[in-house]
Amino acid sequence: MDSLINDLRLHLDEMDSLLIVLEGFLEDTETATEVVKCFSACSSLLLSDESGSDSIAECADRAVLLCKTASPTMMDEAYPLLLECNEFLHEYRRSLEQNESAPDASEISEKLKVASETLGTPSMEAIAELHSYLEEMDAMLIVLEGFSEDVDTAQSVSSSFQDCAKLLATRERKNNEFGSIAFDASAICDAYAGKDIQSVFPLLIECNEILHDYRRSLENKTEMPATKDIVSKLESAKDAVPEATHLDQENISGESAKQEIEVQVEASSKQSDNTELDVNPELLKGFIEECTDHLEDIEAHVLELDDDSGNESSLDAIFRAFHTIKGTATYFGLHGMGSLAHVVEDLLDEVRAGTRPFSGQLGGLILESRDILTHMVEYADETGHDSPCPPEMLQKIKFFAENKVYEEEATTTAGSSETMAADESLEQAIIAPTPESPDQPVVQAASSNKQPNKRSREIVKVEATRLDALVDLVGELVIAQSISAESLNEMDSLPEALDTSLKRLTTITRDLQSLSTSLRMVPIGPVFQRMKRLVRDLMKQTGKTIEFEILGENTEVDKSLVDAIADPLVHLIRNAVDHGIENSEDRPPWKGSAGKLSLTAYQRGSWIYIDLKDDGKGLDKDAILAKAMERGMADPDTSYTEKEIFDFITKAGFSTAAKITDVSGRGVGMDVVVQSINALKGQLDINSTKGEGSTFTLRLPLTMAIIDGVVAQVGEERYIIPAPSIVQTVRKEGLTTSSVAGDEEVLVYRNSTIPLVSLADVFHIESAKSLSDDSLFIVLDDEEYKFALLVDELVGKQQVVIKSLDSILKNSNGVSGSAIMPDGEVGLIIDVQWIGKNIQQRIEDQVTA
Repeated sequence: MDSLINDLRLHLDEMDSLLIVLEGFLEDTETATEVVKCFSACSSLLLSDESGSDSIAECADRAVLLCKTASPTMMDEAYPLLLECNEFLHEYRRSLEQNESAPDASEISEKLKVASETLGTPSMEAIAELHSYLEEMDAMLIVLEGFSEDVDTAQSVSSSFQDCAKLLATRERKNNEFGSIAFDASAICDAYAGKDIQSVFPLLIECNEILHDYRRSLENKTEMPATKDIVSKLESAKDAVPEATHLDQENISGESAKQEIEVQVEASSKQSDNTELDVNPELLKGFIEECTDHLEDIEAHVLELDDDSGNESSLDAIFRAFHTIKGTATYFGLHGMGSLAHVVEDLLDEVRAGTRPFSGQLGGLILESRDILTHMVEYADETGHDSPCPPEMLQKIKFFAENKVYEEEATTTAGSSETMAADESLEQAIIAPTPESPDQPVVQAASSNKQPNKRSREIVKVEATRLDALVDLVGELVIAQSISAESLNEMDSLPEALDTSLKRLTTITRDLQSLSTSLRMVPIGPVFQRMKRLVRDLMKQTGKTIEFEILGENTEVDKSLVDAIADPLVHLIRNAVDHGIENSEDRPPWKGSAGKLSLTAYQRGSWIYIDLKDDGKGLDKDAILAKAMERGMADPDTSYTEKEIFDFITKAGFSTAAKITDVSGRGVGMDVVVQSINALKGQLDINSTKGEGSTFTLRLPLTMAIIDGVVAQVGEERYIIPAPSIVQTVRKEGLTTSSVAGDEEVLVYRNSTIPLVSLADVFHIESAKSLSDDSLFIVLDDEEYKFALLVDELVGKQQVVIKSLDSILKNSNGVSGSAIMPDGEVGLIIDVQWIGKNIQQRIEDQVTA
């Protein structure tokens, strides 16, 4: 109780200060938002208490509602009630301190309820949403003016008017006069569509303009526009056409969703299978790109709602995405997409209106619809044709909309016979996979670097091919500049002006090179977000409960890595969920019933590390080794290190799974992971403790385009050594070398011995200098292997553009790429990891021989 009182006092003290500020600046929405947070915190605190303070918490909730719904122009009327509620909460807090009976909350609660209903106006988010609807309507009206007989366009205009009506009805919890205007305009548009819509077209334009005026009055806090004339015109237009459609405004949300779905199901059955689109290809391309962004946002926001079903901003974002897809798809003639987006939008509208709760089942249905829309978008992009929406999907949504058990699931006890019966009926009613049951676990995702919903910077999209071409051209510019500088430096003297210009050109070229390189760097977050969906689906398949955590999603990697690492991560996560993490009933009590799975990205030097960690049963070294011996991969007489044993699981066809599942167990996957990572010049490390869990670490180069390197001379050849791997350069003078394991040389360096290898021996260069007191060593460390490399001399340090090797040289040992040197010659880039691994293997072979 003392903790409750102290926490409540802290929240109320903060609210006191905020209300003082709000009194002087009633239109300050940011302060009002902070007040909302304080009232919400008080409500949550009181609901967590067991002293019967639900009625007090309800007062705080009503204050939140009032503060949210009262527009800035109405805050002067709402403010006294907020003060009164704050004082009431102080009084309740004092009653707890003095162990007295709690004050009666009924009076203040009723005042707040009435005020919320009378002072409510659209929020800033609703005004912005209204603006987007009207802008879409503007575009549709322009098309309708030129093609007045186009019934589809008329229906799109009608839909936009109805969206405005729904928004105003939902947000204000009542139908204001502007919502009625939008509703009547929609009905008139339906009635005149394909008949004589030109006769009412000026009226539709006028309705559109008065809604714009209403929106501007809300934004600018000015006087509302007069509606008398437009209302009378609308009444006359409705009376002039007996068959005009008069929709029941009470069904703007709720039951109308089921009716709309029935209409869309019927319409879908009449669609042609492959209607060619008659649209500008460039416009269609823009729609495809925009639609793809919306579909990605939908998935991310649904996963956020899994964590917090009351997240209104995520719900609104999903609704707007489906609404935009519906309207634009219909405009382009993609009626299959429009139908599916329409029915999902109607379900979401019920959630926003409060007539249906958001649930894991609804989230699964939205994600399934999103996947179908993704395939339909890809089909339209590839073929330029429309595709019908699968009727079974529309039927599934219809069943979901009509099944009352979902609306009651919030109050239904999990596992009750009633719920189980409903689940069984759902399973029998639909063909496609069943959405999650109400008690299905959901992904609990955390992020160390959450992004705001709105972009703070303007983003310009560029085709990947153009970006690659730019980077290549900049690379060629760097090479040309280096060659020119090298040639001019060989001259005895340069005019001062030319020397200054050359230095300036060098600086600009390096800056341009750095900028072009940074353009290739993109956050790894989108790939990680896709993994959240994967984990969610795997939990549904396996029935396991998993808490999935994402860290470091803002870490930037080369764009060429983003898509390339997706498949390896998919294989690793599938194995972690299926093989690593136990079922809830099999987990030891100290672990908890929910499995822990984390995906982390971070940068060290010129490397990007991605850790996938689970707290499952870990890898069984004995079982792996036994299976390897059974398959002839391991020698029974050989002693293997832990790393060597774990490496067996990366071999093709290797699996210790007792049975094959739909998720994994066929021995296919880990070898693909290793091949993919090796192709990216990366490495996979495995660490595991039996009974405690496993960590799979992917180490990848930061960029695949440009590196800082040190040029070393060996005989007549020059090689580029990646600078991040270099620890130090030292002369042999004063250092001790000796032989171990036969002919292998080691160098005593900083009180320890490290392998010594001559670069001349690696590449068989006969003209290289022999070992002497003046010999130069480069100490290299790539975090796994540490050794000293013997070279003749160092030429200098420079940034080089990586060039891939041709088919003849691409598999050359000890070389990872090539680069054009300042004099135009080709230099080879050293593969530090291969050389280190090779020398380590040679030493181990000598020791065991």
